[in-house]
Amino acid sequence: MSPSSGSHVDVDEWVFLVGTIAAIPLCALKLASRGFSLEMYATVPRRRPTPPHPGLDLAARDEAAVGVALVAAWRCFGDGGLDALVNCSSYDGEVQDCLSVSEDEYKKTMKVNVITPWLLIKAMAKRFRDAQSGGSVVCLTQIIGAERGLYPGAAAYGTSLGAVHQLVRLSAMELSKHKIRVNAVCHGLHLGDKFPVSVGEEKAEKATGEEMPLRRWLDPDKDLASTVLYLVGDEGSANS
Repeated sequence: MSPSSGSHVDVDEWVFLVGTIAAIPLCALKLASRGFSLEMYATVPRRRPTPPHPGLDLAARDEAAVGVALVAAWRCFGDGGLDALVNCSSYDGEVQDCLSVSEDEYKKTMKVNVITPWLLIKAMAKRFRDAQSGGSVVCLTQIIGAERGLYPGAAAYGTSLGAVHQLVRLSAMELSKHKIRVNAVCHGLHLGDKFPVSVGEEKAEKATGEEMPLRRWLDPDKDLASTVLYLVGDEGSANS
C-alpha cells in the first residue's frame, strides 16, 4: 500500500532521508504526513555543532562512513530494512565568476554533489539487491545542471549537478534488473537561491526568464514534496 492523494494513510514504507538541516524538515514533514516512516541524516558543515539528529559531513565522509550510516538506518526498521533513499543535500558554494573558483572549492563541490550521492546510491542499491526487495532512490537537483538552466556564477555547482543527472540516468538503466528505481527531481529557482539573492530578483528574472517557462519562481513548500512522494510510493513504480 502506498500514500494516496488524501491526508494520512497507514503504510509500510521506510525512507532514508539525507539532506541539509534546512532542507530536511520540509521533506520530512510531507513524507511523515503521508504515512512514511523516516530515518533522517542531516549533512552538517565542519566546525558547527552536531544537530540533535545524526550528522554526516559529506565533504569529509568516505565510502566506509556512508556505509556505516546506511547500515544504522537500515537496522532501525528491523529485518524489512528500507524502501527508499531521498537525497536532498547539495553544496552550491558562492556565486562567482568561473575564473575565481579555487581548486579546493571545486573539489569540495564535486565531493559533496557527485561523489557522495554515488556512494549513497551504491550502498543503498547493494542493500536492495541483497534483500531482493527492490526500492526507490530519489535525488533532488536543480536546473543549473540541465541544458536549459544556465545562469552565470555557478560553474562548479552546475557542472556537478550535470554529473548527477548522468549518474541518475545510468544508475536507473543498470539497477533496473534488481527492481531498483532511480530518479531525479530537477527543480527550478526559488527566491532563496543564491543567484537571485546575489543579483536581485529583477536582474535574476531577466537572466533566467527563458529557463522558467511558467514565468514564476519555485515555491519549495508546494512544488517539491509531492513529486518526491510520487516517486518513492507505489504510484511511481513505473518511473525510472
